[in-house]
Amino acid sequence: MKLVNLQHLGVKNFSEYQAATWLEEHEKELIETNDTHLLGRTKNDLLYKMNKTVETKRQIYESRLAALIALKTGKPVTIWNHVLKSGDKKYKTADRVHSKEELAWHSKKGEVISLTQTTLCPYFKLDTESVKQHYNTFSLPKWFEPYTKFRHFRYRLLNAQWEFQKRLYNSTNGTSTSKLKHDIRRYNNLIIKAYFSLGRFLNPKKEKHGTARQLKIYYVAFDIDGKDHFPCKIESTGLCNDCMVTATRKLHAFREAIIAIKGLKIENVLYSGTKGFHVHCSVNGERETDLKTFTLLNRYLIENHPDIIDNFTFQDHYGDWQYDTHRIFKIPNSVDCTSGVLCSETFKRLNVQDSLVLPK
Repeated sequence: MKLVNLQHLGVKNFSEYQAATWLEEHEKELIETNDTHLLGRTKNDLLYKMNKTVETKRQIYESRLAALIALKTGKPVTIWNHVLKSGDKKYKTADRVHSKEELAWHSKKGEVISLTQTTLCPYFKLDTESVKQHYNTFSLPKWFEPYTKFRHFRYRLLNAQWEFQKRLYNSTNGTSTSKLKHDIRRYNNLIIKAYFSLGRFLNPKKEKHGTARQLKIYYVAFDIDGKDHFPCKIESTGLCNDCMVTATRKLHAFREAIIAIKGLKIENVLYSGTKGFHVHCSVNGERETDLKTFTLLNRYLIENHPDIIDNFTFQDHYGDWQYDTHRIFKIPNSVDCTSGVLCSETFKRLNVQDSLVLPK
C-alpha cells in the first residue's frame, strides 16, 4: 500500500496496520471517491490499495501456508480476507509485524502469522529451493517437445513480474528442454508458473509485447476447472477437494461430449496445478489445427455442453466468433507454486519444506 502526497509528490510505503491507522486518524478528512484503486483520499493525500504484485505474492504465501496448516492439523483450511480457518482455529496473516502495536492490531482477527521475518510472532518461511531443484532436473515430455517450435514461452515470478524466452525453443542445435532450461536457470527458484502459447508465431519473442505475427496454427488443448465456490477448502495436497471433484465430473462429461465430434481425441490429461485439468487433444491424429477449426470446436462444446470447458471465445465487431489467440497454458511438467503441484499426468506435489518459524 502506498500513500501519495499531492502537494509534495512524496510516496510512502504503508503496511496494513499503518494504512488502517492512517484511515482512522484522517476519518473526518476523507473524501468520497469512485476510484477502485484507492482505500481512501483526503484533500492532500491518496492512499492506494495493495497492488497486483503484492497480491500475487501474498496469494502464493497464504495458499502454501494453508496447505502446511492442513498437514499439521489434519483439517482443511479456508482463506478469506487474510484469515485462515482450520476447524475452530483462526490465523491472521500479517504482511509484517514490526511492533507490539502492530501485532495487537492483527491479533484481533486470530493468531498472527507474519509473512515476513519477525521476532514478535511466528512467521512463515516459503521454500523456494525445492522449485529450483525441480527446474534443475526438469525435462519436457517427449510427446510435447515437437510442439515447442514457434511457440511463445513466459514465466511468472514470485515478485509478480514476467520473464520471457530469450530464444526460439526449436529442436535444432540442442533440445527444446535444454534451451528452456538455459533460459530459466537464472531465476528458476522464483518461478511460480510457467506458460506456453497455444498459437504459433513467426517471431514468438515479440509476443512479449503482444505484437508477434500469428501463424494461425493452434495446439489443441482445453481447460477444465472446478466450479468457483466459496470458500475453497485447502488440503495438505495444496488443492481443494471440492474443486477437484467438480473438475473430475466435468472431465468425464467432456469425454462423453467429444464422442459426437469426429476426429477429436484425448491424448493426455494433466493436472493444471490448482483447480482442475488441462486436456491435450488431437484432431484427425494431429495435435495442431487451424484457427477456424479450433474456434468451431470450442463453440460446439460451449453451446452444446455449457460449463464443461473454460470459455476463451468472443464475438468480434462483425458478430463472428473468435478464439483468444494469445491464450497460454501451463508448460507440461512445470510446477504451480500456488499449490506446489506439478502439471503432469499423474498427481505429484513437490516435497516442499515450508515451515513456521517460532519466535525465540
